[in-house]
Amino acid sequence: MKILVLIAFFLFTNKALSQTAFFDAQYIAKLSKDQLQNILYASNDLSAKDSEQSKDTKQPKPNKPYIYLSENEVLTVNDYIRFIQNPIDPTIKYLDLNLLKSAIDKYNIYVTNELRDLRLGPGRTMGFAPFGLTSALSLIPSVLDGAFSLSSEQQTKIIDGLTKYYAEEFRKAQLLSYMQNFKKIARKTGELRVFFPKTFLKLENADPSKFPGLGDEYKSIFNDDLKNMPKYIIDHVDRYGDTGAILPFESSYSILNTTNSKMIKSNGMYAYFKLTADIGSKLINNFHPAELLTYLDNQYFRKSMIPAPNNIERLYVAIHGLNLIQQNLLDTTKSRTNQSINIWLNINDLKQLDSEVKWKYFVALIYQQDKDFFNKFIWDTTGKDFSKISSDDLENVKQLTKSILQALTEIKNFKVNIDNESLRENYLDYMQLLVKCINTSYFFKDANNQASVDAFTKISSLTMNIYDNARKKDYNNTIFYGLTILKEFIPINDTLKTLEQIEKYGNFMVDVVNATNSDEIKEVIKQNVAPPASFIQKREFKFTLSFTGQPGYFIGVEKLKEKNKKYAFVSGITLPIGLDASFKIKHGKENNGSINLFAQLIDLGAVLNFRLADSTSTLPDKFEFKQFFSPGGSISYGFPNSPITLGLGYQYTPELRKINDNGNQSYPNENRFFFRLAWDIPLINIIRSKSK
Repeated sequence: MKILVLIAFFLFTNKALSQTAFFDAQYIAKLSKDQLQNILYASNDLSAKDSEQSKDTKQPKPNKPYIYLSENEVLTVNDYIRFIQNPIDPTIKYLDLNLLKSAIDKYNIYVTNELRDLRLGPGRTMGFAPFGLTSALSLIPSVLDGAFSLSSEQQTKIIDGLTKYYAEEFRKAQLLSYMQNFKKIARKTGELRVFFPKTFLKLENADPSKFPGLGDEYKSIFNDDLKNMPKYIIDHVDRYGDTGAILPFESSYSILNTTNSKMIKSNGMYAYFKLTADIGSKLINNFHPAELLTYLDNQYFRKSMIPAPNNIERLYVAIHGLNLIQQNLLDTTKSRTNQSINIWLNINDLKQLDSEVKWKYFVALIYQQDKDFFNKFIWDTTGKDFSKISSDDLENVKQLTKSILQALTEIKNFKVNIDNESLRENYLDYMQLLVKCINTSYFFKDANNQASVDAFTKISSLTMNIYDNARKKDYNNTIFYGLTILKEFIPINDTLKTLEQIEKYGNFMVDVVNATNSDEIKEVIKQNVAPPASFIQKREFKFTLSFTGQPGYFIGVEKLKEKNKKYAFVSGITLPIGLDASFKIKHGKENNGSINLFAQLIDLGAVLNFRLADSTSTLPDKFEFKQFFSPGGSISYGFPNSPITLGLGYQYTPELRKINDNGNQSYPNENRFFFRLAWDIPLINIIRSKSK
């Protein structure tokens, strides 16, 4: 990456030259001892010594040689070094400009390859990057007759590689800025911390300057938070919905504050939500329905509920009754090796109870397991002799047993008649069968509590949809269902800013989890991330000097240099590259705004515009740096916690304005005054103050 710093410095040569002392003198005047020494240092010349710049950096030496020079080329370069030091040295013998050009060309090819490998990133072992600026950053002008040292094709490759880099860094910058803002908003919005606790913890502990791509780690964290959203809401309400509970940072909550948490907890439907969330979480973790009913019975039912259950307790009593019957309909010849195994009797198996005595014993055994429940909800045996059980009482038990076994068989048949892939797509139906088995049971539904049945059905449907999303790992509607459930408990203003934040960042997480490959991740970033990472240094340190690109959008006015030409309004994509001096506005704070003075050298806006739309196709034409030459200056403000800058300035416009498949559009150079909204992407940080 550091190789780019002095490219623009040697961007163009002067008028055409010829091989005479007159022209050769002008050409040699463009060279320096250090530049030629760099050639020898990169070569197979074992006598070459380290350049002063490389000594100063105290960096480890690279593995050399990187270029191979003939013996005559080595002698020629050495003599030109001596010539520059003392042009009248009588011992100089090898002043052959063609051999010098050959050595320079080899060096420039090496530098070009370094540019090509620009995006290898920190830690690469190629080239001179560790040796400071001058020792390895110069493209040396090497030919006469006005030609640049690189061909048009080579220049095109460099320009395209540089612009691809900025297009990619621009996208990284957007993502980093977005995640930084996510963290900042979550600190101020308690509900985001409740809904997405693992994500918030990760953002709090992540190093912003080393923020990775949205790979498997972030997808896993997002997935856990989305899947467990009901549990997180329940944990929060249970903890802070009690009288006297103290909620830390109460002012950051607008929906799940202590007042609303108490209101939610006291709402009768909240118990239905907790129960259904428990059912959903167990089913997606492969609990067998028989085991689940036993778990729910032990978790929610209490003996004290039997005499006079309220609407909520009546649901728990219904679960107890359902479990009591299903436990006595198990086929003990089968084992529960997985969630799909049927362990209940078949309907036809009831025919084995082929006498009244057998049915009476069946009923009596259930009675012995829970006498209080039996007397309250099946029939009252008080003062009755077993031998005097009426045929009507016995028939009622038969019908109850058959209806429960039919409901259990419906669950069994659903699993048996569907393959695993189809089950994944229809898991909601499977979960709702168990809920249906509960809310239509003999013990729960009657004329007096139809409203409770309807409420349970509604809440359970919303909650099961969340767990169905989790089972499929397709969370497209998870945020919607979660917020809709909360609206069932408390009044929530749809215009509330907190709702917008939950939907915005929640749906971003949903899209990341649903993405199946890197291309889809890129599309997620493109669609969700509103407007990298070294810009942070400019907001944290008193002063920085960097070689920087500022991709963005400008509006302004420009006119030709000729007299009597009027200014005209212009706007478009821009990518100026140059030196940027940044001054932090307030000292001492960790992150603050900055004032930036920017001196640009070139503007690759036309290529950036092409690359943002198409990052893979070959550029439709060849280019030279002179087409992008655009000196200018600007002053801008860098916003805190963001790579965004807003500035105004002047530039001498580039010739090339637009690239397309039908032909490039070039214009005469003009004077332009502009306002620019841009993303600050430093390519190389040259100097940075020690203090913040």
